[in-house]
Amino acid sequence: MNEWMLGGTLLIALFLLIKLIFPNNTRVMRVNYQKRDFLFSSGERAILKVLDEAVGDTWRVFGKIPVTDVLTPRNPDKDATTRKQFHSLEHCRFSFVVCDKNDLGVICVLQVDDAPPAPATTRPHGDPLLALCEGAGLMLIRVDSQKSTDPKTLRELIESARKRDPLFAVETDGRREPRFSSLDDLKL
Repeated sequence: MNEWMLGGTLLIALFLLIKLIFPNNTRVMRVNYQKRDFLFSSGERAILKVLDEAVGDTWRVFGKIPVTDVLTPRNPDKDATTRKQFHSLEHCRFSFVVCDKNDLGVICVLQVDDAPPAPATTRPHGDPLLALCEGAGLMLIRVDSQKSTDPKTLRELIESARKRDPLFAVETDGRREPRFSSLDDLKL
């Protein structure tokens, strides 16, 4: 009988010791975090419905893609300004990226503006995201979530991005090489 009491006492002491050494943090973790109700804002959800209708079965749409997953500097080691500008956008995301359905090649990107646009006087250096996209030959479509957007108009914008002239990149030795996003429309 004493063995049982001694074993029970040791078990209770061990349990209390474990509680003192390893406090129960799992409850605190559950309290500090909560699940978001929606992945996209209400404006983004409204634009996504229109965008889904616009792309149909032709393209695929991905949401909340980091800018650094779509754009990369050509020579990050040689140009400190480019590197600094690129790193300033590490936490920025494109609202939506429209890709080719077959090879997931990027066709264009969409940025949903939920808030009213800021006046030009509060934007001293213009739009750095637009400058990066233009420099990379990638069409950036800005959509105001507070205005109604027509699926047909959106589809035409995406089509124009897909049919743009190829981007000519100046190589380091001065050559200009054409870059094609799709060879389907090429007539030989």
